[in-house]
Amino acid sequence: MTDARRSFGFSFVPPSGPVRKTWEDEPLEDPEDYVCLVMTACSALAKTDARFRIGGFGTQDWGFDIGYDMSSFVEELPELVEGLRSGTPVEIYLYPQGVDRTLVFEPAGGEVVVKCFDHRNPNSPPKEEMHRRKDLEAMVAELAVEFARSLETVAPAVFRLEPFCRWKDGDTSDTDQLSGPCGTAGRSEQETG
Repeated sequence: MTDARRSFGFSFVPPSGPVRKTWEDEPLEDPEDYVCLVMTACSALAKTDARFRIGGFGTQDWGFDIGYDMSSFVEELPELVEGLRSGTPVEIYLYPQGVDRTLVFEPAGGEVVVKCFDHRNPNSPPKEEMHRRKDLEAMVAELAVEFARSLETVAPAVFRLEPFCRWKDGDTSDTDQLSGPCGTAGRSEQETG
């Protein structure tokens, strides 16, 4: 069993109570751009007492803020979901200054090798941990659900768009549909507009 202080993991704690909408009255810069929407969502959530924790490989908490650092992880969430489902390796670059790490997820049957390349120490070898695939899938699903439920209150204009509206109920299945109004996944342009 892996030491809990070293074991890779992440969690999102939603706002503790009612919050005022922080993004409803401002126009979305690009409602079709998933990365832009994630940045907008994280910026809105940063105005609450929500918290995001990610850590492992010898450091329990990497000190992520919500407004910028968390965005770098959530931007890659659809690829991580797809990789875990399909058994395909996924690489996530966490680019914020002070974080500067690459995580590589290599599924192998019911297990996943998670490697961490710390670019702040380029001469150090990557650290590795083995995790059960179903545990990582559950962590990802919980993050998606809590993130979406928080957006429904804090930034409803973002929540109403793909994929966030589906995430609320735990549906992370369609990673091809990453922007646009909910309910349009799998429909042609003629059908939706």
